[in-house]
Amino acid sequence: MVCIRDKENPKLKKILKRAAKTHHHLLVNSDIRLARRFGLFGVHLTSKQLHLIKRAKRMGLFVVASTHSPKELKRAAKADMVTYSPIFKSPGKPAPKGLGALRGAVKKQKNIIALGGIVKKRQINRVKIKRAAGFASIRYFV
Repeated sequence: MVCIRDKENPKLKKILKRAAKTHHHLLVNSDIRLARRFGLFGVHLTSKQLHLIKRAKRMGLFVVASTHSPKELKRAAKADMVTYSPIFKSPGKPAPKGLGALRGAVKKQKNIIALGGIVKKRQINRVKIKRAAGFASIRYFV
């Protein structure tokens, strides 16, 4: 899956229109209306938008929800996938949760995507060992 997070880009709509033609599993960050308008696969909701999960699901969107605590994990139970972060140290983010917290989250929900500070292959392997459904990263890929 690819998620477009460039919320401030004045060309976002043009980018989504073009990308939707070639990327079948394209998500947009935090904007249900844009996801629906461009026929995208889904939306990645922020932790402040967890109350929108049901609405997005009714619209036929695949929903990924951002979480940072056990309480948020519980609120995001109806999402298709859930990011849990930050796992490792990441610039500008709070203290990392660590692999133990990731494993605890995975025991509660099976659709957890590890996020935050994943920049090396060995970190990906450590996330796999904790049985996360996957990982998300920007810096690993750029």
